[in-house]
Amino acid sequence: MLRRSHHISLLVLLCSVLFSYSTNAQLATVSCPTPNFGYNCNSYGYNSQITNVTFNNVSHNPTGCYQTGGAIQSTFNVLNIANASYPLSCNFAIASEGYWVYWQIWIDWNNNGVFGPGEQVYNNYNGTLNTTVTIPPGTASGPKRMRVLHSFWYWDYYDAACTAYYGYDDFGDFKDYQINLNPPLPDAGISTISTTSPPPFAAGTNTITATLRNYGQINLTSTTINWTVNGAAQTPIAWTGSLAGGGSATVNLTSYNFPAVGPISVRAWTTAPNNTTDGNVSNDSSVVTPLGSALNGTYTIGGSNPDFATLKIATDQLSAGGTSGSVTFNIRPGTYTGYHYITNPPGNQSARPITIQADASASGSRDNVIIQHDGGATQSAAINATSITSGQPTVRLQNVDFITFNNVTVAATGTGAANWAQCVELMGNTTAAGDGCDNVTFSNCGFTGRVAAGFFNNDLLFFSQAAAHQNLQITGSTFTNGASSIFIWRGTTPFVTGIRITNNTLTNFAANGISSNVTDGLVMTGNTLRTTSSLLNTGINIANNIGNFVMSKNRVFINNTGATTIPAILFQARTNTNPGRPMVSNNFIRVNGNTWGVRTSGSSNTDFVHNTVYSTSSTTPIFSNEGASNGYAIVNNVIYNAGGGQVANNVSG
Repeated sequence: MLRRSHHISLLVLLCSVLFSYSTNAQLATVSCPTPNFGYNCNSYGYNSQITNVTFNNVSHNPTGCYQTGGAIQSTFNVLNIANASYPLSCNFAIASEGYWVYWQIWIDWNNNGVFGPGEQVYNNYNGTLNTTVTIPPGTASGPKRMRVLHSFWYWDYYDAACTAYYGYDDFGDFKDYQINLNPPLPDAGISTISTTSPPPFAAGTNTITATLRNYGQINLTSTTINWTVNGAAQTPIAWTGSLAGGGSATVNLTSYNFPAVGPISVRAWTTAPNNTTDGNVSNDSSVVTPLGSALNGTYTIGGSNPDFATLKIATDQLSAGGTSGSVTFNIRPGTYTGYHYITNPPGNQSARPITIQADASASGSRDNVIIQHDGGATQSAAINATSITSGQPTVRLQNVDFITFNNVTVAATGTGAANWAQCVELMGNTTAAGDGCDNVTFSNCGFTGRVAAGFFNNDLLFFSQAAAHQNLQITGSTFTNGASSIFIWRGTTPFVTGIRITNNTLTNFAANGISSNVTDGLVMTGNTLRTTSSLLNTGINIANNIGNFVMSKNRVFINNTGATTIPAILFQARTNTNPGRPMVSNNFIRVNGNTWGVRTSGSSNTDFVHNTVYSTSSTTPIFSNEGASNGYAIVNNVIYNAGGGQVANNVSG
């Protein structure tokens, strides 16, 4: 990071470059110092004086009517980049109603003192002028004269920088400015950090490389590449060569002996391209890039003499180095704090499964291994169509396949309304099938969040938005607090197959227990949902499913203390043409307050058999069939309303 003194020295150097042409080159004497107006800008009491000229966001407010002799009013500085466009705006004092205001802008691009053909950059009538000026390719750097001219007249039409009087009495104003076209500064930077042998690679010697990129317009012939390993400065590399604008080159930083265990982080950045100031320091540096060798085998985490001191170090190496065989992380008892982001592990495949689980010393109890994080309000992962902005979950998986979490607790400890308190988020790079997290299992895990104040994204305990995750299994786990326990939602096909949510316990959710959308053959069995909340919108929400969806042997206890009527179970958006026929069977549902036991909305062709639904409501039907739902087979159910209210509404089979 540059210190303040460095910023000052760079500013001084930049200013000296920008003004070099105003001191080292001559502005040509104009051939027509004063245009020929019929009258000046204050004739007949009409004030047509130009009052403001703003070029490239630098403003000048001239005073008085036009000055004879073509005096320069002010100087503007821009970079001479072919086809670059710079904003220009002009204004004038209020004049008489009924007159047209005609603007002409000329720039003497070849600096020969004559406003010749092709040098008029604007010619139109307007009040306040707003336009852009584009630098013609091949224009030499140096000073250029810009003439800003406007005139009033009845209906005359002008096209001359020196004569604004063609047979009618007219009046107006003009101002001349100097534009310094300064040669563009070089613009170098490091775009990526990698290795000569790409991951997954075995432990041992590999060359760390940096991709040097010329982001500028002019040829890059030299620069200094500075770099660090784990934050420690390394010997800078003086690069020389020839790199055209937009080009890139691979630069070897060092030959590094990568250990079997332990990732490193590398950052590199450029300084002094072509031995001068960089034109854009914002793109000089790479991101901090983790590197590591491939993992293979069983590793211990935490405790005495571990392979990895923390789970975060292990997952960082997993993301960086990937796998060359199956990998198991055995986590010893303890609390492991941090943002655990596993993304695209190299070599990730079915033959190399990844397991993250409690060590035998944890006695098989998820309560003895706690992974936790305060998600804050700042996002650091790459955001795309399958994620959301703001803070961080405790565990984020992006394009990770064949991974299992077993016997661990994932806790979200964020506090404050803006901070994140998500336990797990699954992401993909796109919404396409095969581009999410496939074959992911969470078994016998605990998910704990804060008590939520409503349905908010930052309080969803298990969350996926938009990406397609095939063969996701969540089994034997507990979910406590949060806005929603399990929220797996996408708004586009293809339908996601293989999702199984089984034998879990969900308690004290504020708004929703389980939500899913666009699934094929979803299985939801043996789960227990229990909550008392005034903020509920649904207990279980199943939308737009196809295939033989199975919902069986679940127990749902909803005590709605709010004024809004909500469904304990909502089936929606399953059309008559959706293939398959869902089976909803042997579930026990008990509701209190303004709560439907089951509500259907535009959802058809479902067997509802051998269920028990109990309500204490005197006003809300237990089973409500709405929104063109049809083709339901409601057979051998026990549906009882102890409050004396309606049992079923709009049920016709």
